[in-house]
Amino acid sequence: MERRKPFKSKFHFMLGLLVCSITSQQVHSLDHVENFEITLNDFVADDANILRGHESHLRFRREATSTDPKCTKQETTFLSELFDSTKNVNGTKLEQKFSFVNETNLKLALAWAGKNDDGVLIAVTTDDSFISKASNLWRSANFGRNWTKQNDLIQHAVIRQDDGVQRNPHNPKKIYLLTYEKYILLTDDGGLTWNKKTITMDEEVPQMLIFHSSPDKEDYIMAISNQHKLYVTTDNWKTPVTGNDGQNIHTAVWGTKESKQDEFVFCLVHSNSKGRITTAQDFINSLLTDKYQAEYQLCKHNANSKSMSVILQKVASFGIQGEFLYASVFKEALAKQNAQKIMKVSTNGGATWSEAQLPTLTVDRFYSVLDMSEKLIFMHVDNPGDTGHGTLYTSAGEGIIYSESLQRHLYPNFGRGVTDFYKVESLRGVYLASQIDSDDSIHSMITFDRGAIWQPIKAPENVECKDKLKGCFLQIHNKYSVTRGIRAKLPLSVADAKGLILVHGHVADALQTTEPDVFLTADGGYTWRKVLDGPHHYQVADSGGLIVAVSLSTATPNKIKFSTDEGRCWHEYQFTDDEINLTGLLTEPGGKSLTVSLWGYHAKTRKWTINVIDFKDVIKKDCSSDDYVEWKAHGSMRQKEYKGVDGCLLGKRETFRKLKPDSWCRNNYFYKPSTVTQKCTCTREDYECDYGFERPVGSDVCKKSPNVVNDLYICKYREEEKLITNGYRLIPGDVCKDGFKPIEKLVDLKKDCVEGKKVLVELSEHQKTEPVINTKKSGAHQAIVTVIIVIVLVVVVTLSSYFLYKMYLLRKHKVVYRYSLLNQSQTENQDFDANLEGVLTNTDSLYNDTSDEEQDTTRSNGNPFEVTKPRRSQRGVNGSAPVQSYHDDSDDDLLN
Repeated sequence: MERRKPFKSKFHFMLGLLVCSITSQQVHSLDHVENFEITLNDFVADDANILRGHESHLRFRREATSTDPKCTKQETTFLSELFDSTKNVNGTKLEQKFSFVNETNLKLALAWAGKNDDGVLIAVTTDDSFISKASNLWRSANFGRNWTKQNDLIQHAVIRQDDGVQRNPHNPKKIYLLTYEKYILLTDDGGLTWNKKTITMDEEVPQMLIFHSSPDKEDYIMAISNQHKLYVTTDNWKTPVTGNDGQNIHTAVWGTKESKQDEFVFCLVHSNSKGRITTAQDFINSLLTDKYQAEYQLCKHNANSKSMSVILQKVASFGIQGEFLYASVFKEALAKQNAQKIMKVSTNGGATWSEAQLPTLTVDRFYSVLDMSEKLIFMHVDNPGDTGHGTLYTSAGEGIIYSESLQRHLYPNFGRGVTDFYKVESLRGVYLASQIDSDDSIHSMITFDRGAIWQPIKAPENVECKDKLKGCFLQIHNKYSVTRGIRAKLPLSVADAKGLILVHGHVADALQTTEPDVFLTADGGYTWRKVLDGPHHYQVADSGGLIVAVSLSTATPNKIKFSTDEGRCWHEYQFTDDEINLTGLLTEPGGKSLTVSLWGYHAKTRKWTINVIDFKDVIKKDCSSDDYVEWKAHGSMRQKEYKGVDGCLLGKRETFRKLKPDSWCRNNYFYKPSTVTQKCTCTREDYECDYGFERPVGSDVCKKSPNVVNDLYICKYREEEKLITNGYRLIPGDVCKDGFKPIEKLVDLKKDCVEGKKVLVELSEHQKTEPVINTKKSGAHQAIVTVIIVIVLVVVVTLSSYFLYKMYLLRKHKVVYRYSLLNQSQTENQDFDANLEGVLTNTDSLYNDTSDEEQDTTRSNGNPFEVTKPRRSQRGVNGSAPVQSYHDDSDDDLLN
C-alpha cells in the first residue's frame, strides 16, 4: 500500500521577498470578471479521440456511488420522465451550445453585466502578440446561449489584455473597458451602448479604476496614471476631470462611510518630487539602498473641492476599511535601510492617531490585516526569520489593543496574499486557517466565534483514516496548497446558503499531497460529509438549493453532476459529445440563479465554446412554506454550558428558515432566508482575555501571563494611559445583555508619551532579533558595484530580446492553454506557473506590510508584525483540548 506523503512547508528553503508596505483594500471590481486563456501545451489530444460517441442514449443517470433509497426516490419521482428511455430515445437535451466560430483570440475575459437574473454577459477576447494587438467585444442577453459582436460600437478600439475589463461593484450594468491610451470605454446599460471617455491627459495612460466601497457612491471612481497623477470623478466620468499637479501619487484609496470620510480620498504622496526613479544613477542608488521605500506623506483629498492636506508624515504604507485607518510609520526622522516602524490607527479619518499595541517592525518581518468586519480586526504578525508563519491577533473595538488568537499561523512571505485564512460567508463568526506544527507539517483549523477559540476540524464519519494514533481530522486545501501544485478549488460559501461550505481535503493528521476529495458541511463547519471522490469544479446555485460540480480529474469532462439535497444524492447529465477542454463552471455571482454555464474550447478547432443549462427545466416546482424548516445557527455550540446559552454567538442566537434537504423545489432568484434573532445573557464566553492575560487549556477563566510587565500602559493620542482590567474585554460586536460584567477601563495619567516606547509584554528569547548593521560603503566600492550592475543590465536586455524573439517564432506555430483566476489545475501535466499566477492574483488580504517592493496599486494585498503574547488555549466544541498534528519524517516531501 502506498503511503501518504505529508505536506511539509519547507519554508527554510524559500527565499521569498519581504515586502514592507500596507496595501489597502482598493475596490477594483475584478471579483466577478472571469479570465480564461488558451495557452501552449494543451493541444496534444489524439485526433482519433476528438469526437466522443454517446456512452448511452440516456443523458441522465444517477451517480454510481449513490445507493441511498432517497436518491432512488428522487430519480423515480422527479426525474422519471428525463430518465425514461421509452419517452426520450435520444436523451433529454437541456444544454444550449454556442461556439465562437470566427474568434481567433486566445484570451477571454467574461463579466456579468445584468441585474435580477436577466442573463446579460460581456466578453472581451484579446491577443497580444510580439508585434500586434487585437481584441473583440461580444455581448449576450440570454446567459451565453447567443452572442453578438460589438466592435463597431467601440470603434474597433483595442482593449487591454491584462485586466482590461472592469465591472462596477455596485451596478453590474456599468462595465469599463481599459485601452492602451488615455481613454476608456464604458456602458451604463449592460452593453447596449458604449461611450468613449478621456480619463487622463496626453501621454498618460490610466492604471486600473478604483471604485468607492459604498453602494450609494457607485459613480465615485478614480484612477492613477502611469505618470503618478490622480484623476477623480464623482459622476462616472460625465464631467471632464484634471489630474493633480506637482504631486507624485503612490497609491490611493477611497474613504468609508463608517468613518464618515466617504467624500475623501486617502493617498500616499512622495515627500518630494524626486521620489521617482528617473535616471540610471537613481536606479543604481535604489539597488544599493532603500531610499525609495519611504518618505511618503499620507494625504487627504476632497473629491468635491479637490483640496488636499497632509495628515501624517514619515509613512511607509497605509490602509483603510470600515472605521479603521491604519498607517505604518517610521520611528526615525530619516528612513534608513534598517529603519524600524510602528503602527498607528485612527478612527476619525486621521484627525487623531494612536499607536497600536503591536511590536515595532523590523526589516525581516511583516504584518497583514486579514479581515475587518463587524468592528473586529484579524491581524497576522510575522515571526522573526523566514519561517512562513506568525501569530494571528484580534483587536478590541478601537483597533489599539490586541490579543493573541492563533499561534504559528501559516502565511508564507512569497507572492501576494497567499494565505489560507478564509472568512465563511454562509455563517457568522466562522473562519478557516492553516497552522504549521513544529515539524513543519500543516494542519487546518476552524473557529466558530471569530477567533476566540481555534480547533482542529472534526473528521466526517465513515471516512478512512490511515493512522488513528496520530489523529484524524479534516485537512482543507486552500491557496497555499494550490501554489504548491495541489489540484483543488478554493473553499466556497455564499451568504444566502446558510451553513453551506464546500471544500477540497482529506482526513489525516496533517495536509497530504494525495489527490483531495470534496467535502461539504451544511451546519457551518460543525459536521462534515465527503460528497464527491476526487477534485471537482463546484458552484452553489439557487441560494443553496442546487449544487453543481464537474470533475477536475480529466481536462475534457463531458458530464455535470448536480445535487438538490446538500450533496447527499448526485445525478449526472452528459452535456456534450465533443472533446471540450473545460476552463470554467460558472453561475451568476451570489449563487442565486438556476442557470449554469460551462466554458471551454474545442480540442481540435481551438474555438471558444459555451454550454448553458437552465435547471428550471429539471427542478420545476417553486418552494412553498412546507418545504422549509427552522434551523438554529451554531446549535451545537455551548450545549454543555449554562442553561439558555446554547447556540449563542457574540451575544445573540439566530434561527433561519432553510430548505428541507428532501424538498425538490426551487428557492428562485429573490429568495432571502428569514431570520429570528434573540439576545443572550452575558457569560465569560462573550469576553476575550485582555492584553497580557491568557486562558489555561480547558478553562474559561483569564489569568495574567507570567511575561507581562507589572503595570500595563498604552500610548493613546500621545498621552500615556494605564489599563485597569480584570483580564476580560467584551468581544467587538458582541450584543449580550446582563449577566457577567468584568471591570475594564483606561485611566489617563496626563503624561506625554513617546510613540514606539510602550511595551506591554516582554519578548521571549526566541522572538528577539539581532539588530541589522548597515555599514557605509566606500566610494570606490560603490563605483565597482555600479560598473557590475551596468554590465549585468546590458546582458539581461540582450538575452531578453533574444528569447522574446524566439517566443514569437514559437507562438506562430503552437498555441498554449493557460487558465488563470477562476479555477485550479486541469490535467496531471498542468502548467504550475499558470496555477500559481491564478492564486497570486486573487488575494484576500486587506493590507500587507512588506519592505522592498513598491506597492501594487492594481490589486488588494496582504500584511505583517509581532509581539509575543501569552498563548491562548484552543479548545474543542465541548471544551476538549486540541489534538496536535504529527507526521513521519521518513516520508518524502513532494513540495521541495
